[in-house]
Amino acid sequence: MSFNKLITWCINKLELLKRINDDQGELVMHNQYDFSKLDDISLFNKELNMLASSQKMLIEGLNLEDAYKNYYGENNRVYYIAIDLKLNIYHIYLTLRKLKSTSARSDLLKLTDFHRQWINFITLYRSFYDKFMNLVILVGFPDDLDSFDSAKSKNKTFKKILLKQPTFYIPLGIVVHLPEVFTHWTYDFINFINDEFRTSELHGAGSSRKWVFQSEKLEGTPFNKVSELMDNMGQFLSIICCIFSGRKYAKKIEKDRSKVST
Repeated sequence: MSFNKLITWCINKLELLKRINDDQGELVMHNQYDFSKLDDISLFNKELNMLASSQKMLIEGLNLEDAYKNYYGENNRVYYIAIDLKLNIYHIYLTLRKLKSTSARSDLLKLTDFHRQWINFITLYRSFYDKFMNLVILVGFPDDLDSFDSAKSKNKTFKKILLKQPTFYIPLGIVVHLPEVFTHWTYDFINFINDEFRTSELHGAGSSRKWVFQSEKLEGTPFNKVSELMDNMGQFLSIICCIFSGRKYAKKIEKDRSKVST
C-alpha cells in the first residue's frame, strides 16, 4: 500500500468511527441510530458506505436517505426493507470475500471458517431474496400482495407474477423492468439454495460438510454457483436502487450509459 493510500485509508477510518460535535468540540463514537429520523438515517447511510468503501465494496447506489424521503410515513414497510436489504448486501459481499480467502482450506481452522461462512451465505441470501420479493410485490404489485403472502410457494408465485408482467409502474413515477432471463435465474438459484442447503442445514442433518471437508478441490462443488450470484448482483442492485431513488437513479443510469456509448 502506497503512503498516500495509507493516509487516505486512515482518514476514512477516523471519519467512520468519529464525528466532531460542533458545539462542544468532542469526538463522538457512533453505535446507535434512530432510523425514524432523517439525520440519523443519512449518517448511517454515509458511514455504511464508508465502511463498505474501506473494504473495496461499492453499495452507494442504494441510498437510504432517498428511501426515507420517498417512503417513510407513506409506506414504512418499504422503507425498512431498504435498510435490511443494504445490510444484507453488505454482509453477503463480506461473506463471499471471506469464503474466497479461506477457499484453499489448508488446515482445520480454515476448513471450519469456510464451513461457517458457507452457512452464513445460505441464510443471508435467503433473507435477501425474501426481502427482494416482498419489495417488488409491495411497490409494483400491491393488488397481488394478499395472494403472494398466503401462497404456499412464494417463489413460484413471484415468478408467475413477474413472467406475466415483467414491466411495472412504481409510485415514484418510473417504470421498472425485470428481464425474463433474470426472473428465471432468480427462481432457479433460490431453489438451489433452498433444496440443496437451507433445508438440510437449518432443519436437517446438514449436507455441506460432505464436500467442504472431503473434496480436495472446489471445482464441481456448490461453491462454483456463487459466481452466478456475482454475475447477477448488478441487476438486483439496479432494480432495488430504482425503486428507492426513482427518477434520480434512473437518470444516473442513463447518464452512465451515455458515457459508455460515447
